[in-house]
Amino acid sequence: MEFLESIADFFSNIFYKCRETAGKTWSGITNFIKTRVITGKKIRGFHIRDLNIYKRFREFLVHIYLKRTVSFEKTGTVITWQPLPYIILKLTAALIASYLFFSLFPYLSKYLLQGILFFRLHEIYNFDLPSTTFLDNLAKIILLIVIGYIGIFYLKHQFQALLSSLAISACDRRLYYIKNLFLLKELYIFSIPEIDHVVLKQNILTRLLGIGTLLFQKKSGEQVRIASIKNASYVFSHLTALIGDKPAEKESITSGKMTQQ
Repeated sequence: MEFLESIADFFSNIFYKCRETAGKTWSGITNFIKTRVITGKKIRGFHIRDLNIYKRFREFLVHIYLKRTVSFEKTGTVITWQPLPYIILKLTAALIASYLFFSLFPYLSKYLLQGILFFRLHEIYNFDLPSTTFLDNLAKIILLIVIGYIGIFYLKHQFQALLSSLAISACDRRLYYIKNLFLLKELYIFSIPEIDHVVLKQNILTRLLGIGTLLFQKKSGEQVRIASIKNASYVFSHLTALIGDKPAEKESITSGKMTQQ
């Protein structure tokens, strides 16, 4: 009887130990989620954004380039760029618009036929009226040329936006804007004391996505626009803190085209 009681006590202790360990583990997981995911606070120096390999790689490339190009201090530097999902969203919208534009070829075909009849080109140059199939193919070729011509420059712009970065150095009190196209790199350096004020522009969509356009007004009157950067509010507050006690403007717009400097 005592032997059975000892066995029962043994398994009972194991059960309570397992339940206590499971409770502590679950409590640690919930605290981690609350502090890291919800409040964004650090736990023993670890940040969940450190697992973002794409972010770390982009920052590493910017650090290496600036270190080799200029006298650059890594400490206290904020690096931002145009977010990849936003670029993918713009490319998707461009593809949809291109498809809708290409689907207008029947209307263009009718206009071509009406133009030939109106100017009597078939009578002047003595040729038979082209068939509907020929006019449709001609309209498709014209629309493809227009889409391709515009698409090349648009893709170049988006590709440049994908690779370009903005670095704000608190130690150097400078802004470094890297315009990158792999084969061609351009580095723009702005001294923070020379900046008169900075404007943050956001519409409803970009505010929800956490991106925005920064407009710098230099004391010389020159304006610099850097469009659609991620964490725009944080970058704006960090930059205005470096500028000093000078008033900065914050503007929200509901429409307007953003361009990349």
